[in-house]
Amino acid sequence: MNKSSLRDIRVIGEKVRHKRPLSAGTSKHRWPVIVIMTQWRFGSTIVGEIFNQNLDLFYLYEPLWMVDHLRSTGRLPGGTFSTPAREESLKFLSGYARCRFSPRFVDSINGWGGRERNGAICRSSAEDCVMPSAKWTRELCLKFRGRLVTKLLRVDLDLLKTLVVEDNIDLKIIHLVRDPRGSAASRIHYTLAYAQEGDRDQALNTASRLQSLGLLNFTLKERDSIPGMCKWLRENVQHSYPLPDWLTGRYYLVRYDDFADDPVGVTKRLYKFTGLPLPSNVVEWVTRTTASNNSGSGIFDVNKDSSATARKWMSELNKLEIEQVEEECMDMMSILGYKRYDDIIKGDQD
Repeated sequence: MNKSSLRDIRVIGEKVRHKRPLSAGTSKHRWPVIVIMTQWRFGSTIVGEIFNQNLDLFYLYEPLWMVDHLRSTGRLPGGTFSTPAREESLKFLSGYARCRFSPRFVDSINGWGGRERNGAICRSSAEDCVMPSAKWTRELCLKFRGRLVTKLLRVDLDLLKTLVVEDNIDLKIIHLVRDPRGSAASRIHYTLAYAQEGDRDQALNTASRLQSLGLLNFTLKERDSIPGMCKWLRENVQHSYPLPDWLTGRYYLVRYDDFADDPVGVTKRLYKFTGLPLPSNVVEWVTRTTASNNSGSGIFDVNKDSSATARKWMSELNKLEIEQVEEECMDMMSILGYKRYDDIIKGDQD
């Protein structure tokens, strides 16, 4: 796949229109359900916020956290990508497209801090972004008349294909990717922040923090590892090229790094792809939040100099760590337009 092929993938959603199917249990949907499909530490919080800030949209922040919660509490067997986990994810997403929510979804999300990023719910909730019931959540969702957006981690195109082909749900899929080296640096920062003091000290005094923190171990770190991240990128990009019929008009590949370089421009292109009108308050929010004078440093802080954040890996990873990421991911990095570190340095020196 060459660079022109990648460019074709990234704009195909703007150029091709498709006949929208109906969503079961409702009348005709005027709007497709918008899904941001991404991975951990890919810059998805801020990209999701360009929709969450829109008062006309019902946005859900990582609702499939419920699936991890069910697994961690022993109510769902298997690993992150097991058949039971995928079936639970499909059940939730099929219901979400029709504004149907289960009591256990409400109970799970109400106990999680991530609920505070569900803008529509927070604006309507009488108690700290808490959903009073599944019925209340359904009634609120229905008020948005199909204008639904959600950010999903650890799903893939195979799972979303089932929703479109078998469940007849109209989707628009924003496939958000990131330079794996930037994600690796962010994962180190996140993992160290929650590590025990002894583990943190040990990691900081080793040649490779990725190795010490287990981020290179796919078996032990199924969902969080660098090999796992690269496998997810590889499989999903390969499934989208050449573009299959079911994805025609539905798919837009966007690099977080491009958003960081041109936040307003990418926001406009994403809204054009979805077919949604772009409110002026969203443009103002993006401009203010990503300004170069922002210095946010928190793990989940969205108020940052976005361009500088995208390139921090060059100073935050050592040479060995960069080489380890490139060894795992270079095939996908080349397809996605990322250069080797040595070539970047050489280019800067020329």
